[in-house]
Amino acid sequence: MKTRFRRLIAPPVFEGDEEKTRIAHLLNTILFIVFGLVAIYTGVTLITDINLVGLAVEGIMLVGSLGLLLLIRRGYVRLTSWVLALLLWVLISVGTYYYGGLSGSGISSFFGIVLIAGLLLGGRLALLFAGLCVLSTAAMLATEVVGVAPPPPEFITPTYRWAEFSTTIGGVASLFYLVIRSLEVALGRARRNEREAIEASHFKSQLIARISHELRTPLGAILGLTEMLDCAVCGPLSAEQRQVAAKIVRNSQRLNSLVAQLLDQSYFESGELKLKAEKFSPRP
Repeated sequence: MKTRFRRLIAPPVFEGDEEKTRIAHLLNTILFIVFGLVAIYTGVTLITDINLVGLAVEGIMLVGSLGLLLLIRRGYVRLTSWVLALLLWVLISVGTYYYGGLSGSGISSFFGIVLIAGLLLGGRLALLFAGLCVLSTAAMLATEVVGVAPPPPEFITPTYRWAEFSTTIGGVASLFYLVIRSLEVALGRARRNEREAIEASHFKSQLIARISHELRTPLGAILGLTEMLDCAVCGPLSAEQRQVAAKIVRNSQRLNSLVAQLLDQSYFESGELKLKAEKFSPRP
């Protein structure tokens, strides 16, 4: 039973897509935070005074959170992020307007929308949702200025406002912790990748140097023996044989030059390249 429950609440893992897995993990955590906050709000509403609007908003959030949890497990991570951010913006706007508008405690919930959008969708879309939140509060201000804003419900007492504000602050603080934690994980991953890249580069340089040294020995033998053949040490060569020997020498010298360049590059990358100062004549 415990194992099945852990599987149910555990975030999905997408093999080969580390970023998608990271966002899915954040989404899973955020949805459980939202689910818990809404459950607390529902409990407060049932204790203070039962009202249809509040229960409807909280019911939509509870059902929506469960639906989005299932949607993540189907692999629709980006879509779930958009739906969650838009759903929160709509429901918080409606709930804040109904529970007292700008003078109510629900106004602090808009900070959570911006944090969630930044975590899941990136900085630019966080700015977009910040603009939407400003538009929502501007519309509430306009209704208050015109005098058409609904009065706060009778159950909105100072105790209720304090409980709602405290819960919202707890939720926003949890989201802020997720932001910091996400940045720390990303920084740790970047440092780990940098360290692995340096180690891979060092290994490559060592491998090139080792291969270059190993290639020089047979190349030296090939060049020496071919030059001996070309000099008729083992007997005179025909014109065609001399052409073949010359080609062998020429290509071996080219390969030897390439090996020398690779060796110099490995010395340069490892910091072991040493320069020697000598007098020379620029004319030749």
